Formats: sequence, structure tokens, C-alpha cells
Amino acid sequence: MPTASAPAAFAASAFSPAGQNTATLTVLPVPCGSMTELRQRCAAQRPDLIVADFWGTSHLHLDDTERAEITALASIAPLVLVSARNWALGLDAEDLGVAALVPKPLDVEHFASVVQDMLTDATGASLLEDEAQELPGRETMSVFVLGWPAE
Repeated sequence: MPTASAPAAFAASAFSPAGQNTATLTVLPVPCGSMTELRQRCAAQRPDLIVADFWGTSHLHLDDTERAEITALASIAPLVLVSARNWALGLDAEDLGVAALVPKPLDVEHFASVVQDMLTDATGASLLEDEAQELPGRETMSVFVLGWPAE
């Protein structure tokens, strides 16, 4: 059943990559209270994934400034953008350059699946980088979250 409760989605183990041994891999969701805080955290540490509830004021049409903000976030790390705005209804993730565009009301199972897929992709990319450099495997992945209260 669809719900608008993002904390419920987190509680449903959305941050466990599919097929990963969660006993050895920790996914650390980091709540960010504002775009400024998110940018600061990204400058200090590149996240494996950004999950953001759309923060802007655009409703019918996406403002160019807000489109640029989305593009800038997506250039830092894969971005899962969640929105109930009308402008998002006619767009695909590729149109915005984001990893995924998830509509509201939030279908928790779909949202969890999208996040798991993105983390699995991030893990695979990290493993390929690790193999190329002969580095040890990753034990922790970071997910920066914008727009939802920490509970």
C-alpha cells in the first residue's frame, strides 16, 4: 500500500543493498536538514548515494535554477529524487540526469527496491575500483538524505 511516510520506508530496510551480506556491510543513512548542510557533508565526504525529497518551490514547471541544483547534486553521487510536484510527472530520471525519480505518494516497496538497486550498483562500481587498485572491500556505505526528519 502506498504511503507518504519516508521514515517508514527507512524502517523497511531500504538501505540494505540487494544480495549483500548485511552482517559485513553497514549502510549509514546521514540525515541533512538543509541543502547547505548536504553540500557541506558532500564536500567533506562523497556519499555513495543521495536520496532527496524535492526541496524547491517549482510546482507546475521545474525552474532552471532548481534544475541546475538537481544536476549539481547528481554530479556528486547517484541521486534518487522523490517528488510529488506536477513537473516530475512527465519526466524520466534521464531527463534530469538523476539515478532515479520516484513519485509520491511513496510506494514503500518500490522506493526500497530503487534504493537497494542503487546501492547494489554503487557497491559493484566500488568493487570494480577496489579490484583495479587491489584495495580491501568496503564495509560501510554512506547515504545522505535530504528532506526527511530523522526518527
